[in-house]
Amino acid sequence: MIRSFGISSSEKSGTSNNHNGGKNGLLNGWKGLAGDSLALARLQAKLFRIDGKTWLGQVQAAFALVIASIVVGIASMPLLLMAAAVGLNTLGLHIGWALLIVGGSALVVAAIVGAVFVNKIFQSAAAFDQSREEFAKSLDWIQQQFTDPPEA
Repeated sequence: MIRSFGISSSEKSGTSNNHNGGKNGLLNGWKGLAGDSLALARLQAKLFRIDGKTWLGQVQAAFALVIASIVVGIASMPLLLMAAAVGLNTLGLHIGWALLIVGGSALVVAAIVGAVFVNKIFQSAAAFDQSREEFAKSLDWIQQQFTDPPEA
């Protein structure tokens, strides 16, 4: 599938019908390189789609859990926080301080849960390692085609 830069197999064997020599051979080489590069880009896009589907499958459950926890948290947190503040107030703490302590504690808990969620999302990004490696190899191949002289 991948041709040598500037030289087709018919030119190597000497069976070329090309009367113009190097000019058409070089043009055909460039066309071949462009075709190979486009084929490589298509394969990279296909691999990226496959990796994207894999990643989405891995984080889908995490997103569903986060959405469910947000819904439950929104529904229950005001009641629980007010109950905790009233409980501190009955122990003799001023209501303002009680509300501040309870609200600050809830904020710390929310920050910890958010940090765990972000950590899990970043860990799932490893699903794109194969695409990244193949893309780097593809770029190296294209660079090599432009920098290495064609074989004579």
